[in-house]
Amino acid sequence: MGNSSSYQYDENSETFPFFLLTILLIVTVPWTLKIVYELLFGNKFTSLNDTRLKLAGIDETSTEDKNTEKKIKTLEQLYDLQDDLKSQEFKKLEKDFIFKQNSKNFTKQFVIITILWALIALVYNNINNNSKIFENMASQFDPYEILGISFSSSEKEIKSAYRKLSVKFHPDKLPAGLSDAEKLSFEENFIRISKAYQALTDELVKENYLKYGHPDGPQQVSQGIALPKFLIDNGYSSLLMILAYMFVFMGVIPYVVSKWWSKSSQFNKQNVHVKSSSFIIGKVFNLKKGSVIDHEMILEWISNAEEYKTMCPELDSEDIYRVFMNHINRTPEEDSISEELRFKIIAKTHNLIKFVLVVASCFNHLELSIAAINTMKCLAQAINTNLEKVKYELLQLPCVESLPEMKESNGLNGIKNLEQFFMLEDNQKLAVAGIKKEDKDSFQRKLNLYTHTVPKLQVLQSKVKVQGQDYVSPGAVLHLELKVLMTGINWASSQKKQFNQLFAAKENLNKELEQYEAIEHLLDPHKKMAEQELLLPLVAPHFPVTKDVEYIVLMVNNGKVLQTPIFVNNLNWSDNLNSSKYDKFDKNKFKHLIEEQQKLQKPLQLTIDDIADMKSSYLTIPCPTPAPEKPGNYVFKLYLDNMGMFGNDEFINVPYRVLSEDEIEKVETIIKEKKKLAGVFEEDIDESSDSEFEDEEEIESDKDESGDENEDENTDSDYSDINTDTDEE
Repeated sequence: MGNSSSYQYDENSETFPFFLLTILLIVTVPWTLKIVYELLFGNKFTSLNDTRLKLAGIDETSTEDKNTEKKIKTLEQLYDLQDDLKSQEFKKLEKDFIFKQNSKNFTKQFVIITILWALIALVYNNINNNSKIFENMASQFDPYEILGISFSSSEKEIKSAYRKLSVKFHPDKLPAGLSDAEKLSFEENFIRISKAYQALTDELVKENYLKYGHPDGPQQVSQGIALPKFLIDNGYSSLLMILAYMFVFMGVIPYVVSKWWSKSSQFNKQNVHVKSSSFIIGKVFNLKKGSVIDHEMILEWISNAEEYKTMCPELDSEDIYRVFMNHINRTPEEDSISEELRFKIIAKTHNLIKFVLVVASCFNHLELSIAAINTMKCLAQAINTNLEKVKYELLQLPCVESLPEMKESNGLNGIKNLEQFFMLEDNQKLAVAGIKKEDKDSFQRKLNLYTHTVPKLQVLQSKVKVQGQDYVSPGAVLHLELKVLMTGINWASSQKKQFNQLFAAKENLNKELEQYEAIEHLLDPHKKMAEQELLLPLVAPHFPVTKDVEYIVLMVNNGKVLQTPIFVNNLNWSDNLNSSKYDKFDKNKFKHLIEEQQKLQKPLQLTIDDIADMKSSYLTIPCPTPAPEKPGNYVFKLYLDNMGMFGNDEFINVPYRVLSEDEIEKVETIIKEKKKLAGVFEEDIDESSDSEFEDEEEIESDKDESGDENEDENTDSDYSDINTDTDEE
């Protein structure tokens, strides 16, 4: 064993190759497995449809999700419609964009992996051709190998092997004519055979072997460094090693970290460049009172974004703004700007506009927040609301590039939105959309796909809740819970009250609500929202890339936003869009059904069978402030919208009452009395979810007041079945 001042080095490359091989394998094998997995099961080199399914979060092989087939069917219909409506150039660019995104850095990784495997092969070949390594391995004492037996051999087999080998190598029985070297080799083998036999049969020798790895006990052990000596002892080589360490630790690593930090520090959490974010914040901060706030102003802001200066330095902000305006006006672009560049410019807007929305809400600016949402709609649907001030919703319909002039005499001039449009007869729809007779079949096919792939959110119920109690006490932490139904865009919306009652009855009948009353949901009221289905992609044939549907919830008061927006993209939709009763609730058919019932002088009654295969959803919204300390009646006001499609915006009033101490005591007394009547111990049952104690006259008067604030100023339309009462309980 060497002393403390001397070291043994790997003179014969016996250990250093193994050290190097281990490091290479630790890095290369997991990396290779990752790439192979991505090739086989990821989005790389798969078909476009498979890629789209994976981007939508749908796993075809999943056995846990019972709605996989429904989701795939609806998604395929959606992309059939999108592909029919999108331009060939945009379809090609989107396909290239998807595969580039999914295959990003793949070529670089493949090259690096190939080099690493080549190094592994080189090191392995070096080990395989190094005789010193095999000599060292041969010198290791392994009694089983020496006797030529297996590890599980019995004592009888050990003795038999020993006898055969001892006869062959015994010094007294050597063949004649051997040289002195050969005799010495035979004697050494005989000694090894004897020691191997003793190591397996003699208890003392066996103990030495098991403890020290050799039948003679502890052997001389050498310790050293797994580096060739010339790299350390040679002055020139030592200097090179020091320089190499300095280069790695003082050059390469700081450079990589600085590059990473430089890149990450240039973008904020919303993935917006810090210069762009500073510019937008400055614009919002300096926004003058009385300024015209619309999508054109916001598009002018984001045209100055640093992202565009980096992406296309040859274009200035005016060029970018012109691209935006040509897009929403649906006018062709100038030859100086290619379709691919326009594709990239429009695709970059989503993060920028979301950042404008977040900043506007931080400044409590409701008008600017709504303008930001509408700007995203304008870009997604390629609609300029300033040109079509009244009927712009209809431009979202498939095959509708412009709207015809309607005569007042035909009674269709008042059709201004999708709610009214879907109330019409088929021939009236063709007239309003400006579809020619020869295009009738194609339009109706696409319209059918449109109504089966574009969901709309309908609020069935809204209430204020307090975790762990059935009433609102002063200073309690509140959250709002909306019970919603994702329906087709052409569904009748006048029956929300009946739908709410039917779903409540269905939940009681099937006890579906039990999963939402589990411990984890009581501890985290937002958990059930995250467990719902991921929404479909947005039907937006004019937007270059696939955009997810997002609903925005703003909590407002006195014309101000109270907190940052809540983005919602998890709502149950697959059962509803594939319901067996889907066509029954088509606005036009439902209108005729109501008329038939009126002729029979019978009210229309819906049953649980009508919603048997449908599923409601929940939105849970945290309140920014606790309940008021003063008992009384209060109202929360919400703004709900779809960030990508017109016709989904609505204000919702959610009334609630803060109880006084006397009222709380009375409520708790009533709950206890109920439990006693039920014959159940108090600690064995949860409290009732609905308080019996409410001043109904005060609550009703509060609803009437809040309803008056949001009363629809428009006159009743023969083509509208919109229920403006959003406070139904």
